[in-house]
Amino acid sequence: ADVPDQPLRLPGDDRYRVEDDLVALSWRGFLDAPHEKAYWPLHLPMAQAVTRAMDLAGQELPPSLRPSFVVTGASKRAWAAWLLPLVDDRVSHLLPFVMDMHWEALAPHIQRSYGQRWPIALLPYSQHGITARLGSPGFHALMQGSDPYSYLGGPLRERLALPKYLVNASGDDFFTPDATQFYLHALSGETTLRMAPNSDHQGIRTVMESSLLPALRRWRSGLSLPQLQSGWRADGGAGSLRVRSSEVPVEMVLWTAHNPDDRDFRYACGVRYQAQPLEITAGRDWAVPLQPVQRGWSTSFVELRYRDGFVATTPAYVYPPDRFPAHPPPEKVGGCRLVPEQG
Repeated sequence: ADVPDQPLRLPGDDRYRVEDDLVALSWRGFLDAPHEKAYWPLHLPMAQAVTRAMDLAGQELPPSLRPSFVVTGASKRAWAAWLLPLVDDRVSHLLPFVMDMHWEALAPHIQRSYGQRWPIALLPYSQHGITARLGSPGFHALMQGSDPYSYLGGPLRERLALPKYLVNASGDDFFTPDATQFYLHALSGETTLRMAPNSDHQGIRTVMESSLLPALRRWRSGLSLPQLQSGWRADGGAGSLRVRSSEVPVEMVLWTAHNPDDRDFRYACGVRYQAQPLEITAGRDWAVPLQPVQRGWSTSFVELRYRDGFVATTPAYVYPPDRFPAHPPPEKVGGCRLVPEQG
């Protein structure tokens, strides 16, 4: 079954909608009538639907096969997956694909990165007036109830401390590659990230199997995922990436993409990451020098591959980190467009 059961028509609407058009309309319903439509934000009933699926599994499976659940999903389903541990302690592990959180900080960053414009993937949120209400008390209330990040500072924080493996696309249509800076540091418990090079939002499907299987094998065997610590250091020029791993990898690669004109790294815009194999020296701590940026922006991350095929990466760092474009990227076609300016 699909979650949500789309196409879906919300009460009072005159047509059936899917995906972000449906999500954005549900958000608008909450913003327009927060008390009457408190449970409209679509990710909330989506999470509730998954709890019912776990109820059914609990009824049908023998006791030995139903002590806990690994929950995974992509995009909106990943958002719902993040909410599940908050309401259901049967969730033991999380594996969300292509979904960043902390929208109150991330959305303004996306807008700045695109020269005060929005990528075309966010068009439904503009059409339904969501982007125009960023920073409002209503949007804050919306995120307090539905954004997983809002629970990291409260009594439910430890419910998100379960083992988790986050898989993101380096050329995502919605999110900037450095989006994890707004929430990764706040996550407690075993947390591992994988940035998929040369992938857009839909393209993440190509790494799902290679991400799921090694992680599930480890978790089923009671083994932890590799834990990475990293940071970008400005040593003059581009600086360097510092990487520390809890396990010694068998392969290590630096992935870098450069855009000489815009802070835009969407795969749809033809931006491609180049691989540079790295020498694995003794120990589990490495400093990786980065090429200076003479013009525009670059983004880099280090990928570590382990003996069992598991892949972990550092976050993607965009540098110079504090410089943003004064103009939007040029209009192109397809997924490389921008949301039209409001007249």
